[in-house]
Amino acid sequence: MEPITQTIIAALTSGIHLIGNEVAKDAYHTLKKRLLNSLPKNNQVAEVIEKLEQTPESKPLQERLNTELATAKVADNSEVVALLQTLIEQMKQSENGKAALSKFNIQAEKIVNVGETITMGNINL
Repeated sequence: MEPITQTIIAALTSGIHLIGNEVAKDAYHTLKKRLLNSLPKNNQVAEVIEKLEQTPESKPLQERLNTELATAKVADNSEVVALLQTLIEQMKQSENGKAALSKFNIQAEKIVNVGETITMGNINL
């Protein structure tokens, strides 16, 4: 599963998007907004995320989101990846967030800018 999908699911299952501190909630909503703005208008991601916000444990919705995000290659968008990192850092500030991250075995993406090339490598949380 894509790290961005895992992070969104972790945020939703932890409830951080609703009851987290303001910085964590802002990090989630900023990532969501940027993600949706970076995708073509005819994508299904917004609909799937809205449904997942209601039922975050839904495996079919999780898989659908993962497929949509992988197809859209959102991991290639450095701004989205940077916002993903910010959300992960904010989630690590709460017990619910840490538990959700560990439950999904999420790895953050370490971004290194080399000229105009962006390379990513995994680092364990």
